[in-house]
Amino acid sequence: MMETDDKLIRTFFAEQKQEIPDNGFSRRVMCRLPFRTSLLVKVWSLFIMLLAIVLFVTFDGLQAIVGTTRDIFVSLVQHGAISGIDPKSLIIVAIVLTFLGLRKAWSMA
Repeated sequence: MMETDDKLIRTFFAEQKQEIPDNGFSRRVMCRLPFRTSLLVKVWSLFIMLLAIVLFVTFDGLQAIVGTTRDIFVSLVQHGAISGIDPKSLIIVAIVLTFLGLRKAWSMA
């Protein structure tokens, strides 16, 4: 029943198809659309990114990340929270999370 209805609908629309002349309408619409990004937004984004990099290097951000990660794992080991977890699973989780984070960062750019 559904296939018959689909065929009837396709046939109807194929018979009723009409070409409407554009007369430059599409071009005029596209010319009136606002620009997606302005120069100010690009310059501001670049400035903020450079500021973040400078602050990350100035305050030794990599050492802070490594230290915090080490403290978390030491705390987990001391409390026995990861005694039953396979180290390979942790590596896979770290790789997947890193990949997803990088993909998200690149998609924002």
